[in-house]
Amino acid sequence: MHIRIGRDELLKGLERIRGLTRKDVMPILAHALFTTDDGDLVITASDLEATGVGRYSATVLEGGPAVIQAQTLFEIVKTLSGELEIKVDAKGATVISGKSKYKVPVMPPADYPAIPTMQDAKYFEFPKEILAKMIGRAIYAINERETRYTMTGLYLSLKGNGEGYADVLCAATDGHRLSKCADNVPVGADDGDTPIIPGIIIPKKALFEIARLLKAADPTIAIAFDKQLSIQAGDFSFVTRLMEGQFPNYEQIIPRDNGNVLTVKTAALMEAIKRAAVFSQKAVFGLATGKLAITTPDEGTGTADDEIEVEYSGPEMIVGFNIRYLIEALSVIDGPDISMAFADSGAMHPVLITDKADDTTLHLIMPMRVQA
Repeated sequence: MHIRIGRDELLKGLERIRGLTRKDVMPILAHALFTTDDGDLVITASDLEATGVGRYSATVLEGGPAVIQAQTLFEIVKTLSGELEIKVDAKGATVISGKSKYKVPVMPPADYPAIPTMQDAKYFEFPKEILAKMIGRAIYAINERETRYTMTGLYLSLKGNGEGYADVLCAATDGHRLSKCADNVPVGADDGDTPIIPGIIIPKKALFEIARLLKAADPTIAIAFDKQLSIQAGDFSFVTRLMEGQFPNYEQIIPRDNGNVLTVKTAALMEAIKRAAVFSQKAVFGLATGKLAITTPDEGTGTADDEIEVEYSGPEMIVGFNIRYLIEALSVIDGPDISMAFADSGAMHPVLITDKADDTTLHLIMPMRVQA
């Protein structure tokens, strides 16, 4: 292979696939596959679970595949400028910039794993901002423990209405908290044939790659589902395997009768919780008419005793929370005011948190036991 390519164009391609090059799986997967097609450079990277493929403008002097050590190439390219020349042979990839030359390790292209394709899948349009918002609001609640496998991903479903719109729903839970997002979106269906995703689980690692892709994507992306999930954003496509198994029936834990509603300024509550976090990872809420007391237990490191104004007229109650759970839920709420809905028996029943300005997302947190 022999090409000329602008430094910025090549760096863009290498940045996109950084999260997919992993030598801990197989040594060759620390490399990227370089091919040429119709005068473009095509860069592919895979960790066997997910694959990214991008097309980039280049001058192709000699085509052919090459497998180049991705991180080393990235580190050197980001220090260079202008047009670069890359010559590849069996001994390595020579990067030429002006009078400077750098040799980057290569491996045989024939050893690179087969790349998954979804050529026969039907793609449909999807608003980038909706998918990015849903991932951003739910990812914090994904379970970190492999022992609860199906909770280590994001549940996503899409149900069409036959008129070019679809109800999209995503959810994440670790058993102690839940984030659920729902919206109605245009999907660009043709002839009333609205696509359906019947309920899939996307691995957490893939979500980070998708989120990074969406930041630079056009307003509308294309999505396809066929045992794998594929997202096309302009000149870059991403394909990920999906998780097998049944996602928990999270609807059964969402309370329907939490009638004691507290309304509070998002920023005021966040600031009070962060102050409490200096002393403990547990906050005790004392609810009373018009006010919320936030205290921490005495753990030998001092205590917090705070009070903020709220809108609340329900019964007095004491409820304990994991502070990290509260902070992570509040961090993905954009509106200035939130509602917290408590059950009459309060102490150990799920608490619902919603953005007063946006009813598309619901957060649920299980309280902690408060010592008498």
